[in-house]
Amino acid sequence: MRLQDLVGTLKDMGAHRWMAVSLTGLLVAFGPALVACDEAEEELTEAAVELAVDKLGSDRLRDAGVELDGMDCDTSHQDAEDRVSVVCTGETDDNRKIRITGTVSDEGGDCVRGALKAVVGTRTVFDLNALGDCATH
Repeated sequence: MRLQDLVGTLKDMGAHRWMAVSLTGLLVAFGPALVACDEAEEELTEAAVELAVDKLGSDRLRDAGVELDGMDCDTSHQDAEDRVSVVCTGETDDNRKIRITGTVSDEGGDCVRGALKAVVGTRTVFDLNALGDCATH
């Protein structure tokens, strides 16, 4: 059957049926892609965790009086679990080593949940289950 014949047949079925058939076809064609987008948005990504921990960890250290000279973070997804391991390293203005380590289970831009610990030199600056503004998350 040619496309023109199919469209004519669908029009003969009536506008409502034609619309229902069209919508059903669209859902069949694009439904899996829509589900995949939703899953991708909900998935905890290494890049998002890296950026959030870098920013929120730096902010928390500054609030504790630590002057940073810079920090870099690396992440890795843990096996089958929806958690991301993070290690951030850097230095203070007076050359003390900074290290933030932990496992993140949830990230919402201005909030990171998980076990996170920051050590500057030999002093633990924070050891938290949430970092940032998590009141609304």
